[in-house]
Amino acid sequence: MSKINILQPNVFNMISAGEVVERPSSVVKELVENSIDAGATSVDIFVEQGGLLKIQVSDNGIGIEKDDMRSAFLPHATSKLKNITDLDSLATLGFRGEALASISSVSEVTLSSKSKNQDVASKIALSGGKVTLESEDSRAQGTIITVENLFFNTPARLKFMKKASSELHYVEDVVRMLILANPSIRISLSNEDGEILRNDGGELIDSIYSVYGAKIADNLLEIKQNQQGSIKVAGYISKVDFTKPNRTYQTIIVNGRAVQDVTVQTAVEKAYAEFLMKRTYPVFVLDIVMPFDDVDVNVHPSKTEIRFVDKQAVFSAVYHAALDTIND
Repeated sequence: MSKINILQPNVFNMISAGEVVERPSSVVKELVENSIDAGATSVDIFVEQGGLLKIQVSDNGIGIEKDDMRSAFLPHATSKLKNITDLDSLATLGFRGEALASISSVSEVTLSSKSKNQDVASKIALSGGKVTLESEDSRAQGTIITVENLFFNTPARLKFMKKASSELHYVEDVVRMLILANPSIRISLSNEDGEILRNDGGELIDSIYSVYGAKIADNLLEIKQNQQGSIKVAGYISKVDFTKPNRTYQTIIVNGRAVQDVTVQTAVEKAYAEFLMKRTYPVFVLDIVMPFDDVDVNVHPSKTEIRFVDKQAVFSAVYHAALDTIND
């Protein structure tokens, strides 16, 4: 008798959800990135009870065709990748085709969308990954997706969530990064108590004011675009006498994607070495642009971890960009 089981789609979707959908902030990140990939210039985010009860993301992007509504929720369904070689030149934030399938498997989802080719919008609802409704709807071009009762069918995961105020804090952190990585897009975050964050679209410095306020923004120095080889470094770093007691205010953007990377972080801090006291850290928002095939974004489902083909080249480019700015 065979001991090897072939998992059913609903089972492996829920397993995949464990990696993709860690908490409400993960859902917000995936949905907003979908909006950005859809060409949205305006994105509104609403959460209730820190996103555990409700997450709603509305955009003015290109929308989803009626014939693609069901397919969008299938595992490994994506419009952004076709062949493995496409990873070498990937310009979109999403590409794995896991997000919607994973989110819908552990929540109740309603999606309404209208493309420019449709006279009316299309609507689909799912509960635990199963379609419960398909109908026409009324809305302008774009998409609105509502995720409710996150982890309602996975109580083991739900009990590991923190209180609503803590989950809201995680959501705020994600939205801040999304705003900084996409300064030209109007992005707002609200909850049941009103508006929390808002960037009306503009230059990077405008988004820094929106996210961190004038006290931090006024203490930053602009990196005049500094290029070494094929690596361009721009952005803002703090004045040498303006530091923070932790790395919370350090943002790394690589090819439009907010990421975490020790190589970049270390390069900046080395440039500040002679100015930093123990347990103090510079503030920075770095915008790094480099050839897509010189960086691997397919490291983890969260897509916040990356690998550089040539770490030393990246270190050198960032270090000298920071050092030149400090000494200017």
